[in-house]
Amino acid sequence: MVKKIGESVFYLKGGVNIGFIVYEDSLIVIDTGFDKGYGRKILKISKDMEKNIVGIINTHSHADHFGGNGYLQDRVSLWVTTSKVEKAIIENPIFEPMYLFGGAPFGEIRTKFLEGKPSYVDFAVESDNFRELSKEFNIKIVDLPGHSPGQIGIFCDDVLFVGDAIMPSSVIKKYKIVYTYDPYIHKQTLYKLKEFTNINAFIPGHGEAIIGKYEMENIININLENIVFIEKSLLELLENPVSTEDVFSKFILTFDINFTIDQLLLLYSTIKGFLSGLKREGRIDFFIENGRIMWKKRA
Repeated sequence: MVKKIGESVFYLKGGVNIGFIVYEDSLIVIDTGFDKGYGRKILKISKDMEKNIVGIINTHSHADHFGGNGYLQDRVSLWVTTSKVEKAIIENPIFEPMYLFGGAPFGEIRTKFLEGKPSYVDFAVESDNFRELSKEFNIKIVDLPGHSPGQIGIFCDDVLFVGDAIMPSSVIKKYKIVYTYDPYIHKQTLYKLKEFTNINAFIPGHGEAIIGKYEMENIININLENIVFIEKSLLELLENPVSTEDVFSKFILTFDINFTIDQLLLLYSTIKGFLSGLKREGRIDFFIENGRIMWKKRA
């Protein structure tokens, strides 16, 4: 069921949340889910609302957020936009399994989960084209990188669509570590979101809308605490020199989880992102030994 969350803002809760911004007889869609099944739902909702879909804004380029783009593009005259970096990946989704693996991806990781169906992006949110549209629809783009390189939020009618900058507490509790491309930048994004806690609501990519200052601050803190917990755990592992591969295997063995190859690659990438962030903060150093990158906590 579509829920109204602002005068002109609605969302459909599901495995991936879909947002809707209404302007007169027009409709802008925020993210399109995993596949054409989501596309069908979105098209039906637009007809039920008696609105014409004029555009899609993708918060980021993970397959579960743009998978319905192509279905809608084939049936409706609309534009698609996202940030410049995410545009490149949506148009060339092989980039995701490529960067997760760090080389040419093999068949088992070229899945619907990691490599969505490509779709054309008409222009980036940084373009003059979108600047004009944003004025017309009273939309503001908020940079929220970290979970992905160029993730964006969409602010309208006192509501902020935050993509996957915020994860539900239930997901964090279950998995202990959730994917993020750059935890160092992700932390800064979470602090930035604290500046928005006086608005009406956050709508995350997954889970319920977060309404009210207390709830927004609480979920931001839960996500921040999770990052700090992982950093602390890694620093404890690095009292003595450890290779990248051994850091990862020692860390995930602390969790009683059976990983698929997709999940393993996502978490391996996340741990490497944490190592990069700790290095940038000057908390660890690296050296090369026997053809391996070794990491050690700074004294």
